[in-house]
Amino acid sequence: MLIFLLNLLKNKFKIYILKAIYKFKDDGFIGLVKSILHFIYLIFLNLSGYIYSKINYMIYTFKYGESMAKPYKVIEVNPKKIEFLKVPHFYRTISEYGTFIRDGNWDKKISEDEIGYFRLREKEKIGYFENYTFYKCVKNWLGGEKWEETSCYEILAKKKDKEHAKKKEFKLKKILGSIEKNGYKSQNQFKQKNTSILKKILRIPPQHNEIALNIDRHGNFIFDDGKHRLCIVKVLKIEKIPARILVRHKKWQEIRKEVYEADYIEELSKKAKINLNHPDLHDILKNKNFVSEDKNS
Repeated sequence: MLIFLLNLLKNKFKIYILKAIYKFKDDGFIGLVKSILHFIYLIFLNLSGYIYSKINYMIYTFKYGESMAKPYKVIEVNPKKIEFLKVPHFYRTISEYGTFIRDGNWDKKISEDEIGYFRLREKEKIGYFENYTFYKCVKNWLGGEKWEETSCYEILAKKKDKEHAKKKEFKLKKILGSIEKNGYKSQNQFKQKNTSILKKILRIPPQHNEIALNIDRHGNFIFDDGKHRLCIVKVLKIEKIPARILVRHKKWQEIRKEVYEADYIEELSKKAKINLNHPDLHDILKNKNFVSEDKNS
């Protein structure tokens, strides 16, 4: 393991040196310094997010016991059931690592407003996926519109540059080509490797890269991260995809705990009973064999 890490660091160090040389040639000393500081900031952000997720998970397991889901548990979801998206996404405002429980009214702030391309810059709300600018662009693009004619291309070309806007289409084509050739694969099947040196050192599993969803108090799925893939599978009407849960509302976690602790189906609340087929409860129910207290039932 130590030899692997040393070789990894050695190879990455060479790449970073070359990048630094090119950056110095293109943007000068000030540009190089800014780039280095940004790199250090990203490492700090990732490392702190990882530690934060680990500490929180220990607290959750102490409070909820075995009803607390594993950090990278993968479930199968019908994309049609993902009708909402979180603005801004928890992936950036909390942490991309592990899984979290959040109380409060974040899931009640439903808005019918248009959701802009850059979600991170908008006020907190839950939007309708159909109103998401990027989804509309992908839908139009797959419907035959040229990428250069979409509003997303215009936004990216204006906010960044045309090269960045063109690369977005290349990424979409790559995902689309893979799905058309092999079907939609899980990250384990796809064997997608983390390119980040920090993620390799932290041994983050492939499941980390699945589409990330949140679950509100009622069990509704709310999209969080993985927009390219979700937009494409929605338009293609693929019926099932793997996904991981980044954030569960506290009230939903309490339903998981209720189902885990119940011995008889009569012990369950009405809300728990109507959600027994929910994909996020399958890990609990697979070890359950509910019986009725009424022997005649």
